[in-house]
Amino acid sequence: MSLTRWERASLAAIGALFVAIRLPLYSYPGLILGWNSDAALFGMMARAMREGWDFPVYFWGQFYLGTLTSMLAAIAGAALGEVGPLALRIAAALEVATAAVFFWLALRRELGRVAMVALLWLAAGPAFLFHFTIAPIGAEELLFAASLLFWYATRARFDSAREWLVLGALAGLGTWLHQGVVFLCAGIAVALLVERKVRARFAGAFAIGFAAGYVPALLSLLRNDPLLYKRTYLPWSVVEVAATAAETVRSDLWLLLADASAVGIAAGAGVLVLAFLGLRGRPWTRAQVVIVATIAASAAFWIFTTYSYPGAVRYLVPVVPLLYGAAAAGLAKCPRAVAAGVAIAIALALFVPRIREANDVAAGRAERYVDWPAWFDPRPTLATLQAGGYRVCYGEVWVAHKLEWISSPTVRFVPVRSVHRTLKQSLVLIREPGPKCFVDNFGNVKALTPEEEAMWAASVIERGRKAGLVLR
Repeated sequence: MSLTRWERASLAAIGALFVAIRLPLYSYPGLILGWNSDAALFGMMARAMREGWDFPVYFWGQFYLGTLTSMLAAIAGAALGEVGPLALRIAAALEVATAAVFFWLALRRELGRVAMVALLWLAAGPAFLFHFTIAPIGAEELLFAASLLFWYATRARFDSAREWLVLGALAGLGTWLHQGVVFLCAGIAVALLVERKVRARFAGAFAIGFAAGYVPALLSLLRNDPLLYKRTYLPWSVVEVAATAAETVRSDLWLLLADASAVGIAAGAGVLVLAFLGLRGRPWTRAQVVIVATIAASAAFWIFTTYSYPGAVRYLVPVVPLLYGAAAAGLAKCPRAVAAGVAIAIALALFVPRIREANDVAAGRAERYVDWPAWFDPRPTLATLQAGGYRVCYGEVWVAHKLEWISSPTVRFVPVRSVHRTLKQSLVLIREPGPKCFVDNFGNVKALTPEEEAMWAASVIERGRKAGLVLR
């Protein structure tokens, strides 16, 4: 279906809002503020791609996260002339914006004009989704992959092997980007199995497509990088499940839909009520089945497994546009004046805090990320490093990646005493001539004596030896 004049105007207005509330993130000083170590690694991978010395297809030393964000940042950096914070934030924003549009296109087929309300809410989104465009940590890739899958699964007829091949390729690509896409895949599988009996040749086409889409993950096996990060989880128990359920009701549910403030909880509760109203009594179309089954699969995973942990709702990000879409359908069942008032109230509850967050980043008040160390304003530290003429320094992983990324790349860092995702690079850096320093988790810079430098270098060499790497 072609877009109406009203839809084109609405898309332009929402796009302008999307950019406007993020403007403080795209100019100095906001541009170098608000980063964390994981986001910095995405940028460092993009820089390595652009410079041609490495092309990682998986998150360095990790087993479940693709590098689309870094690839897009490398492309943006080519256009900007530098792979820096602006390129990475543009890449993440493009992923989130494109994903929102694809979800809207799918919901539009199901709901009509009211789906635009869901797109409006997504332009600000809950706090954790907005944070992807401040410091991307991978879930923006999950949102992007899920949007393509949902859009295609709700528009294709699936009466030919070609369509199953494409679905498989999107599922394989999505699984490479982020394993969290599996919940949406489960919802799509339920919908298709309810609709039709899957023929053997269709299943075969899907398998071939999945294998093709998953090629980047298979290629990563050839890199022979040491696996340095393993997810931890608690033993399963009824007590643990009950604790997770309580935490979900107390906090995580509201983080998923808006934020944990009083206003955010009210907005999230409104979304839930509207979503229930919107899903109730609707015909069981394919999109409806996918939405309900995906939400059910995501909730079951979150509550009944011990792989989840409080606050990490980014793994469930595809649920957000689905619930927003269901809530928009609920608005269509309300009197027009009530619907307009509620839609605007929820939009304000999403947009106003996000505007404040962007301004807090630019003011240096948003360096804290969960309970990670290194939530200091990096500008004084960067000035000290520049004044000392340091080219290589040591620091905890939280500090090392973040400062190396935003120093662009005046100072290179060797991470110590933690998960080491840049070990090969560090084995080279410890041999670099010149003065070296240590930066602690509070941003204090300490010049290293030759003895201290030798001690830290020895620890890096020992870690490399254990990982099977050899310093040449």
